[in-house]
Amino acid sequence: MTSRIVQFGKLVGAWILPAYLALGLLFGGSSREGVLANGALQVLGALILLWCALDPRLPGPDQRARWLQAAAGIFAIYVLFQLIPLPPGIGTMLPGRDFVMDGIGAFGRQNLPAMPLSLAPQETLDGLLRFLPPLAVFVLTYKTASRRADGRMLIVIVAAAVASSLIGWVQIFDGRESPLYFWEVTNKGSPVGLMANANHQAMLLNAALPFCMAHLSQLKVHSDMGDADAGQFLLASFAALLLVIGVLIAGSLAGYILFGLIAALSFLMYRGRKVRLRDGLVGLGLALGVAGLGWWLASSPILPALGVTSLSDSELGRPNTWRLTLSAAADYFPFGSGLGTFERLIPMYEDPATVTGTFLNHAHNDYLEVWLELGLVGAFLILLALVTFARLSLIAWKSESGESGRMKKAASIAAGAIFLHSIVDYPLRTETIAMLAAFAIGRLATHSARRLRKPASGTPPASHVVI
Repeated sequence: MTSRIVQFGKLVGAWILPAYLALGLLFGGSSREGVLANGALQVLGALILLWCALDPRLPGPDQRARWLQAAAGIFAIYVLFQLIPLPPGIGTMLPGRDFVMDGIGAFGRQNLPAMPLSLAPQETLDGLLRFLPPLAVFVLTYKTASRRADGRMLIVIVAAAVASSLIGWVQIFDGRESPLYFWEVTNKGSPVGLMANANHQAMLLNAALPFCMAHLSQLKVHSDMGDADAGQFLLASFAALLLVIGVLIAGSLAGYILFGLIAALSFLMYRGRKVRLRDGLVGLGLALGVAGLGWWLASSPILPALGVTSLSDSELGRPNTWRLTLSAAADYFPFGSGLGTFERLIPMYEDPATVTGTFLNHAHNDYLEVWLELGLVGAFLILLALVTFARLSLIAWKSESGESGRMKKAASIAAGAIFLHSIVDYPLRTETIAMLAAFAIGRLATHSARRLRKPASGTPPASHVVI
């Protein structure tokens, strides 16, 4: 009986991360819908975090990555603080709350109630709960990392992205009424795949491409050593081709531009050696060439349907949305308006004469939206996370080698692309891309040479969990 329990524990430890990420990739493609799916992911995420906290056999992250843990902790604490009712005297002193006080006075109330810092507590709580799945993936990634785990994760990520690309093809042929549009609010007529909009579809496929190229690079090394597997190489090459085609037909201007950078860095990773000046110039030329092609495709009058990212200065264009967000952020600085309050708050800053049935649900810039909702604390957390990511990525590209090094380089490319896309969109507001980014960051946070904690007396060795 004990042997069977141990075997079951090993099986769970080996497959819990790929299974959980697969669920996120398949059912987390919308930032607005999927209440049941997202709720299930959140419950599972909470259970995973509880297990990771209580099991002493699981190792911690690389010492260089502990700032990421600190950033996650500060974020959770500050969001919880935004939900605490504050005494009326403090509430009236907070910037940007005058309209709340005026509204309460209009109802004839003499005594002001205690109110939280967040203008929409329910949305703030929902935003905090949405943070559980990516946090669970991040923690679980560095706690269960191994060579076999990397192989499983490559299969899950690439398979889900290829499936999304193929579904996008079918959506094009079926038309706007295709039953394969899984979300009510979506880009009907566009190949969105498993996602709710074409920009996020392009981001998913772009982020999966480096992992596919890492596998191809690994197969190339095996081939150079005389251990060739032509079938696997052909299958991986076909998967990469499907991802590239999926990006090209998605119609995302940001996707085209990012694809150039991802292709260049993936090429350098595939070469499997330290980056030289010539490699850097070739990669830069490839990036500029593909980015230029993407820009032409998006702006060409011959192919107008291929550009869905609006950079025009219209009321709903990116520039005007960013101006509105910055104006609101200035009014609520330095404490912010509360996590998840953008959609309710931004109509106050729009021109009533231009309001239509189409509305802004996000700032189309994750950094500005965090600046508005979390204020100075949010800006500090963004800076801390990006600096730590840049440091870990630099270490991976300068000193990492072998299969683990390729995996870390692929993770740095994928996460970096998501962070760049966040400048013009909100990919991290969807569970699918947030969980994928969390895996990439968690992989960078893994010890290069795994040094497991010494188990306590009578405790099974860590290998019973870390497979």
